[in-house]
Amino acid sequence: MKTRRFPLVVLLACLVLLPVFAVNVQSTRSHIQATVSIPQWRSVWTRGVVDLPRTGQATYYAPGDDGALQLGMEWPVPRFVDNQDGTVTDLLTGLMWSKNANLPGGRLNWQDALAYVAAMNRGEHENFGYADWRMPNIVEIESLIHAGQSNGASWLNSQGFTNVPESNWWSDFYWSSSGGGNYTKVIWFTDGHIIGTLMNYTGSLWPVRSDREGTIHLPKTGLTSSVAAGDDGDLIGHPPLARETQPMPGRFGYCGPAKSPHRIRVR
Repeated sequence: MKTRRFPLVVLLACLVLLPVFAVNVQSTRSHIQATVSIPQWRSVWTRGVVDLPRTGQATYYAPGDDGALQLGMEWPVPRFVDNQDGTVTDLLTGLMWSKNANLPGGRLNWQDALAYVAAMNRGEHENFGYADWRMPNIVEIESLIHAGQSNGASWLNSQGFTNVPESNWWSDFYWSSSGGGNYTKVIWFTDGHIIGTLMNYTGSLWPVRSDREGTIHLPKTGLTSSVAAGDDGDLIGHPPLARETQPMPGRFGYCGPAKSPHRIRVR
């Protein structure tokens, strides 16, 4: 009798525990799917104080990288509009740039570049009918970078701009108004490299102004101190369409030289 009753006990136990096991498996599976679901990440991407755009990177090299996820606000098509008056408007940010990316016709130190913009607003240099030009802060000028291009300068020249240096020489950087002490942040459009550089060096100026509502609102840099009229700290209330953000200590605080400079070519 015992040999006959043992299989029956095991069978009854399995029948009792099987529904519980199935519920646990389904619950675990649902939890895993909710945890790794990429569409859920996309759905909450814009629920911040500011709207971050996509980087432009479309090629992916590993699961989970920028090209695979492509998070952020999509770029408008076309992104840039030639206003046929010497200016180009970026529909992504709403910023208007001079069509000529080397408007002064040469390189200037930082103070002279700020003075050039001030003279534009007084009508002493070509201003295309506007008197509210400024030197771009580091967030504004970095917004022109296309992470999917091997040479961002060549891409900008193909989008309606002219005279963006396509070489990677040290002197081919662009000024930003985000500075402190004797240094300010500069950018190369060939590769998007950003470092802090002495203000007495000479670089290129690319004037910008707020034109219209864009697809996104760029955040302010967080810089509040000013070292010169017209710099980022001085224009803390600008751009007028920028979103207020909480201060982020260290994000843009360091304006000194790069800790590991890799540019060795000198013109």
